[in-house]
Amino acid sequence: MVFRRIYFAQVQAVQSVTSEGGETRSSPMWEGVVDRTGRNWGFHYNVIGIGPRFQTDNGFVPRTGYVQPSFSNRFTVYGRPGGLFERYNVFATTAGLWRYADFFAGRSVLEDRVSASNQITLRGGWSVNVNPTLASFAFDPASYGGLFVNRNANDAGIVPFVPSARIATLTSAYSISTPQFRRFFASVGGSIGNDVDFAETSRARGGATTTPRSTCARATGCA
Repeated sequence: MVFRRIYFAQVQAVQSVTSEGGETRSSPMWEGVVDRTGRNWGFHYNVIGIGPRFQTDNGFVPRTGYVQPSFSNRFTVYGRPGGLFERYNVFATTAGLWRYADFFAGRSVLEDRVSASNQITLRGGWSVNVNPTLASFAFDPASYGGLFVNRNANDAGIVPFVPSARIATLTSAYSISTPQFRRFFASVGGSIGNDVDFAETSRARGGATTTPRSTCARATGCA
């Protein structure tokens, strides 16, 4: 639904029902979205929930049993026409992820994230992007049930795997891009910080990485 030209709202809800081996399982999936697209300020607020027994054979639902609200606000500042600075965009986003039952019971969040995507556009089309993200992750013990670790070489120390405590991470992605020239376009970017290894429930040590990229239009004779 669109109203007042710059606002958009959408609500949807579905239910999966699966019968297999004499057992019938059902679970809901629902989502609500409110969006504002303005020149200097906009937002995108949404919440999605997928029940723990939701199942689909036609479609892609990689994760079930969670509720995830997300709130993004965009602020834009414009420079003077013909000036060095043309535009600055910042997308500030905060999101959380709860186990499905925990969300309605008001229990602790499983994962949370705060990020700020900053984009500066300079005269001629040069672009600079800096995107820091602060997040924390707790690990649902139910997801690691049935896993064991061997603490001794002679198999005498096999014990149930116990997930780590909550882990906080801080990462930052960056990139610089040239304008789209007649014969080529180039960008360089990378990231720095630490992420999470969900298999081992540990912090994945990281450093700075850089990825250059360029394109060349053959039609213009660029080698």
